Amino acid sequence: MNTFNKKNFDQKNKEDNTKHWLEQFTKDWITKGLGEKFNGKDAIDFADKFGEAIADQKFTTNQIRNFFGEVRRIEMKGIEKEKTAFLLLQPKLSYAVKRQGNKGADLFEKVILEAHKAVKEVQNDTAEFTRRFKNFIDFLEAILAYHKVHGGK
Repeated sequence: MNTFNKKNFDQKNKEDNTKHWLEQFTKDWITKGLGEKFNGKDAIDFADKFGEAIADQKFTTNQIRNFFGEVRRIEMKGIEKEKTAFLLLQPKLSYAVKRQGNKGADLFEKVILEAHKAVKEVQNDTAEFTRRFKNFIDFLEAILAYHKVHGGK
């Protein structure tokens, strides 16, 4: 019975933790840029705290770098030509997270997919899609940097 209760407790904390981070995430960071505060929320401060949270949950720098490497590859080839590759980031990330199976990976996926949606929703407007993609890269890069600062292995 203790195991069952502990499992439920851990699941509830995992859900609450994810909910907390999703509430703290602001879509405007992707749609308008990281440089401004939106609703009193600062993207760089979020990236700092989020990077620390996923590092504490044993999400490795290598896991982020694999995803980030794919994003950079898309950037180098040109987002205009690589829209399909960008859209495929979502299922690729979900698959990688499922294989990894840890709380940090799950949390990373949930927040990054919210940022991904903010880019994806304007895929028919090339200029806006490109601008949001750049903001997405900046956001991801900030999380990666702070993850490493906070001891991400």
